[in-house]
Amino acid sequence: MTTIFDEADTETAIGGNCRLHRVSRRTAKARGLDERVARFAVILSDDSQKIVTVLAMYRRGCGRYSLRT
Repeated sequence: MTTIFDEADTETAIGGNCRLHRVSRRTAKARGLDERVARFAVILSDDSQKIVTVLAMYRRGCGRYSLRT
């Protein structure tokens, strides 16, 4: 999980004082990381700086990732 925080190139505010951190597939490939690291995202609380959850992201058409519902 340290890799996601160290290499994260996407950080998105998602509400509730939380941010989603993830590594894009392009960045993972360019930096020689295992491509599987791009399949996960970490939600971090802005208030306590603690991990709220780790999400598995799934590919949906057009190469975009989303949560599986």
